[in-house]
Amino acid sequence: MQPDALPLEPMAPAPDAATASGTTIAAVTPSNTTSPSDVAPVRDAQRIAERIARDENLADMARERYRTAGLPELEPSALVGLLNPGERLHAVHRMAMLETGWRGATGADLNLPHGGTLYITSQRLVHRGTDDGIWDFGEIDEMAVALERLLLVRMRDGSDLAIEVDQPRLLRVQMAAALAAARTAEMPRA
Repeated sequence: MQPDALPLEPMAPAPDAATASGTTIAAVTPSNTTSPSDVAPVRDAQRIAERIARDENLADMARERYRTAGLPELEPSALVGLLNPGERLHAVHRMAMLETGWRGATGADLNLPHGGTLYITSQRLVHRGTDDGIWDFGEIDEMAVALERLLLVRMRDGSDLAIEVDQPRLLRVQMAAALAAARTAEMPRA
């Protein structure tokens, strides 16, 4: 006989909770219950939503500031000797985890994410840390924010970057503004 064809036997009824030995029944009152906001998953979800809202607010403020005042120019002391002539530093994200991967037949990169500092310059994205990486803006195809701490970047050659940072929405706005400024600077003047 097949296992899924075995006859089902009726289950014996469970003993009444009030008559089970060692059972105590207590009344539920507001003083001995927790509110929904005190439950860990709800509390964690609220904190995540608050972080995302702060990130979106910072991204909106940066977008407006870049439209009116342009990109900031920071002191590039950490990148001295690495910047090209005329290249400027616009943004820095510390404690950035970066993972590279490939789409298609080549498979994913088996290396673990690399920690370090992410720099956005006027020409490229630079990651300095346990494993350095440099990507020119011309290599970037598209970007999308995922979850609360992840910016996904698709490169023109089919590779991907997954960047885990504290404020991925702000990072996306900074990168988009730097990309737009770089493309405008490359356009021939009429």
